[in-house]
Order: sequence, then C-alpha cells, then structure tokens
Amino acid sequence: MIALALSAHPDDSELGAGGMLSKIDTVVHYIFTQCVDTGVTGKEIENAQKALNITDYHVYNYTNKELYKTSAQIRQVLEKARDNINPDMVLVPCRGDTHQDHQTVTSEALKVFKKNTILGYILPWNTYIVEPTMFYRLTDREVGRKIASLRYYKSQSNKLYMNASRIRGWASYVGWKIGVDYAEEFEVIRMVV
Repeated sequence: MIALALSAHPDDSELGAGGMLSKIDTVVHYIFTQCVDTGVTGKEIENAQKALNITDYHVYNYTNKELYKTSAQIRQVLEKARDNINPDMVLVPCRGDTHQDHQTVTSEALKVFKKNTILGYILPWNTYIVEPTMFYRLTDREVGRKIASLRYYKSQSNKLYMNASRIRGWASYVGWKIGVDYAEEFEVIRMVV
C-alpha cells in the first residue's frame, strides 16, 4: 500500500495519523509550509519523519496561514504527485477542520484525487461537526512512535496538543470508543476498493 500524507504544517499528519503512518510500508509526505515563522526547523521535520520511517517527504515554503493564496500551485503539486505516485490512500485534514490552511489542502486534494481513497484525519482542537467513520487500532508501541515523532518538534513543545500525556490520552479516548486500548479516528471522505 502506498499512502500519501498531506499536511499544511509539519506536524499535522503526525498528530492526526502518526500511529497509522508508522504501520504503513510506503508513505510519501507532502508538507506545504515549513512554519519558519513559528520556529520549526528542517532538522525537526527530518527527525520526525525518520521516527515514523518516512524517507520520502517534500517540504514547500508557502506562507503559513495564507495557503489559500497559492491554491493553484498546491493543486499542480498534487496533480504531479497523483501521476507519479498513484497512491492507494490519501490522508488529509478532515472536512470539518476550521484552520484555513488545512481547508486549502483538503479542498485541493478533493479536486485532484477523485479516483483514490481519501481519509480525513481529525485534529479535535481545530474541528467541529465531524463524525468519525473509521477507526484505526493502535498498539502501545505505535502510540509511542507517534509521540517520539512529535517530540522532535521542540519548537512546538509549548502547545498543549503536543503534550505526550495528552496525545496518549487522546489515543486512549478514541480507542475506548471501539473497545480497544488505543486508536486514531478518521472521516472517510471517499473509499475506493
């Protein structure tokens, strides 16, 4: 399986789907803004990807909080990715995400990946009115790998959602919904089987 993870910001996919990404053999990750304005470094991104065994990642330097201004360029990048990678699954922020950059990435992905499975990862602090329709079971080890990946974003460590106990608690809460220890939740936007 080839998964294409799309992130407006460096930590988005890791936060929403890091456990799942740690289990998939082939992951390609596109990050549309490095967020240098918030202190994220290339080394942080590199180390976070390595923690999840992601070796194929691409970072673009579009302006944080202004991705809507470059939606045409983002769509072109995604069209090339679709044609070159032909992913089985595309991971994007869910449609109920209120962050403007997340909305831009999802909107452009929906235009480009019409023949692919698309799952929306849920970031609860940015999201309202979304019903998770898919749950992905995680082991303690996979939650640990997700947390290890996110720890590399030292410049973001002051954010509540980057706290290891909150991340583990969130995975535990989602797991509780389906009767397992840990899980991640997704919105199935399109399922192609």
